[in-house]
Amino acid sequence: MDNRKLLPGKEADTLVELYNESSLIHEDDDRIVYLFDYVNKKTTSGSFHGEIINRHVLKDMKNKNQWNLIRHPLVLNFINEKILSCTLFYTTHILAYFFFLFLLYSYVQLSPSIFRNMLVTSLVIFFLFFMLIKAVLKLQTGYTSVSLCVSLWFQISYLFNLITLIITLAFVWTPYIFNFDNYNLETKRTIAWFLPIVAIISSWVNCLYILRKAPCGPYILMMIKILRSFLNTAIIWIPTLFCFAFAFQLIMRDSGTEPWDDPEIKNASDIIMAMFQSFTKTSAMMIGEVEANDILMRKTWIANTLLILFEIITVIILINLMISLAVGDVSELRASAEDRLLKIKVNFCIEALHLSEFTDCLEVIPFIHALHKTPTNNVLVVHKNTGHTFSTYFRDIHTLYFENNRSPYHNEKIYDLVLNTSGIKVRKEALSNRATLMSMQGATFRLVESSTSGIATVVHAENKTELENLTDQETYWRKYQRWLIGLNWKALLLI
Repeated sequence: MDNRKLLPGKEADTLVELYNESSLIHEDDDRIVYLFDYVNKKTTSGSFHGEIINRHVLKDMKNKNQWNLIRHPLVLNFINEKILSCTLFYTTHILAYFFFLFLLYSYVQLSPSIFRNMLVTSLVIFFLFFMLIKAVLKLQTGYTSVSLCVSLWFQISYLFNLITLIITLAFVWTPYIFNFDNYNLETKRTIAWFLPIVAIISSWVNCLYILRKAPCGPYILMMIKILRSFLNTAIIWIPTLFCFAFAFQLIMRDSGTEPWDDPEIKNASDIIMAMFQSFTKTSAMMIGEVEANDILMRKTWIANTLLILFEIITVIILINLMISLAVGDVSELRASAEDRLLKIKVNFCIEALHLSEFTDCLEVIPFIHALHKTPTNNVLVVHKNTGHTFSTYFRDIHTLYFENNRSPYHNEKIYDLVLNTSGIKVRKEALSNRATLMSMQGATFRLVESSTSGIATVVHAENKTELENLTDQETYWRKYQRWLIGLNWKALLLI
């Protein structure tokens, strides 16, 4: 049955009310206990037996950029529980890719063998199979244009993965193909030398892309952020590199010192290579490897002056500029890393649920086919100080906590106050015995409703006792799942 009919025409405010009605919270000094009713009786009809969240609801919220709604604890718990169920698949993917990289590295020291080639080919076919499934799932929409159903980034990354795997196959099999004849040997050697370099570097990039959802994900995002900052400042680096490379070539002319002056230049290609070597040498000097002895041996004013200018402009100014930009980028990213990782994991959750439905229809991959049918753990415990979490499942949670005991619960709005000024004076004026006016000159208040705002609080004595006695009974495998791919609840809920 199509669960898209579950919430027809629901707007964000209506969904917030629904999710608040389906959530309860109990808080003490050390931890917060959330209770979620994913099979809310108020929203289900006689023919519906699923949960109030599914991949269609998640995708609709993502497409509308309703990230405040996605950050609701009920939605976050649903996402977290579903991606935790994919840990085995994700671990297999990581291990398979590490083994794939190890096989590629082994070609550097070991001679080619048919057995190793077959292993690499098998892994490439394995990756291509899941890439094909992912493309089929992406294209399972009502759009007639591919550009409408898949993003440009997906098309670029998909093409990059495809090219990487094709180059890898060419790398492992070209030595056997080239042995059929003796024509164009120099060209064949160049291709056989160039292909493994491209294959290993692009495979390493793909490996980092896979690891974004792992605990090292924030650091990979930091690398990307710093790389983008460097590309923005490349307009400064490149002219500086050209300027000093040519200047050093001029003052080192007729010195016989490589790479500035190569006495074996015979043709145009040698000239281009000499210029390229001088650029490479200058770029190495720009990061601190000055090695000034060759230049100082010229014993000229212009050579010494040029070297001092180079050290001031590049080694001192430009390097410190890049360091300051990198520090600023890292500080900024630390504040937003969890939001960016949440977007990545929401996409992964949607794809996993879609794959679950797809494989359920085809009756393949038995360990993942029940993902969209498995009941979601509806009790979550979050420790305030450590961020340690565990979850469990309560049967009949609606009857025990939501239906029979609705009246004793207290509902309140909670806001985070953001003040954009400092050093201000507060004026207090009592309007009545129950109202107070607070006014400040030159101050602006911004009230941001927190993720727990509007969720009813458990106050019934029996329920509080049961929730306070909850203990962590999760297995080591479950803890590994949380460590590898789970959400950072402490950061997302701003505890």
